[in-house]
Amino acid sequence: MKFTNKYGLPEPLVRALAGDDYDLLNAPENIISVTTLIAPPKQKILEMRHDSEIEIDVSERLWMVMGTACHYVVDKAAGDDHLNEERWYIEVSTMKVFTAPVGKKAQECEWYKTTEIYVSGKFDLYDNRTNRLSDYKITSVWSWLIEKKMKPEHEAQLNINALAIRMIGFRVKKISIMMMFRDWSKTKAKNDYPDLPVPMKEIEGSIWTDTGITAYIKARVELHYQQRKVSDDDIPECMPEERWMKPTTYAMMKGSNKRATKVFDSKPNAEQLAQFPGCTVVERPGIDTKCVDYCNAAPFCNYWKAVYSVTSEPVAE
Repeated sequence: MKFTNKYGLPEPLVRALAGDDYDLLNAPENIISVTTLIAPPKQKILEMRHDSEIEIDVSERLWMVMGTACHYVVDKAAGDDHLNEERWYIEVSTMKVFTAPVGKKAQECEWYKTTEIYVSGKFDLYDNRTNRLSDYKITSVWSWLIEKKMKPEHEAQLNINALAIRMIGFRVKKISIMMMFRDWSKTKAKNDYPDLPVPMKEIEGSIWTDTGITAYIKARVELHYQQRKVSDDDIPECMPEERWMKPTTYAMMKGSNKRATKVFDSKPNAEQLAQFPGCTVVERPGIDTKCVDYCNAAPFCNYWKAVYSVTSEPVAE
């Protein structure tokens, strides 16, 4: 990955933002992380294949570094009744769990086999007193306000971690995410989101059965490794929900009002228009938010090229 410094940030900050202490960096191809497993195969495969070509500005990594800092602080504050930042490996064919000593890579351990596929993860914090498994995420306040529930991929990640912890010998009764809002405002909290009086919120997820988690792991592993065998353009495009797709809507606007009188999912007909005299219809084009703003692999994706590249004519989905 290539880094730029478009805004002339100080060199120490640039080095911090461009650094990477990820402990699965350069892992063999038969080890797949949980974060990759739950992500769209097309995105992760294109990122892997074009890593040396991908270019991002260091400023875009600020919140990732803040998340790392948060994990570091929690790690240091954990007590004797807590487990934290523990990496584990599940051998997919046997569903056995393994760990590696501190400072030792999986491929250096006796249990590692080049012929097997391993799923690996690292949980944030496990409380042995309450049997609660928690994850910490720095995010936007809108990620809670829009959905007000745990994202499916985050619930899957927690449940896979929970399975590994149970296989090691610990009970997991609850799973949760502590959301920390980077754009929370005390002023706005009084009126716009009174249910968020502080810049953080813990939300609980549903615990899956071991059978359900095992089936999910095996299905996702099969999906990712099968799609690694085909060319870039032949990898199926990400699902609409994976692209964070916002559909096109039609807003009824009256005069100079900034807020719509009513919003329709489809273009309103004459009868519907008659109910709103003096209003005009404003089309709000849909957009794949992740493709446009958050996917590093976008320039190498045929879907993005067809729909969003300035060198291509937009096509209907």
